[in-house]
Amino acid sequence: MVTTSLSYRAIGKTRLINLPVVNWNFMLILSALICFLLFVFYIFSINQITQGTYLIKNYNKEIINLSKENKTINVSFLKTGPLDQVHQKAKELGFEKTIQIKYVEISDNSLAKAE
Repeated sequence: MVTTSLSYRAIGKTRLINLPVVNWNFMLILSALICFLLFVFYIFSINQITQGTYLIKNYNKEIINLSKENKTINVSFLKTGPLDQVHQKAKELGFEKTIQIKYVEISDNSLAKAE
């Protein structure tokens, strides 16, 4: 029995592969720190995405409002712009608005004939 126990002790102490000794407390703290940093990065990323989406939404609303305002300005300019200029130019040249039209009849024996 003495030889069996001695040989068992000798076999039990031999290692085939030398593995490094790992400090599990350090690994636990390191993994917890990495998880915390990844969580903070995740929250920061979600915040940035939400902020970008909010800005895009507001800019789209502003673009729609400016487009509507531009259309109304274009319509009002087309209604008043060129016609108003024509009326002003006509007044400057001394033209007046016609109220009544009188036709002049030309007899056959007049000098002015249309051919």
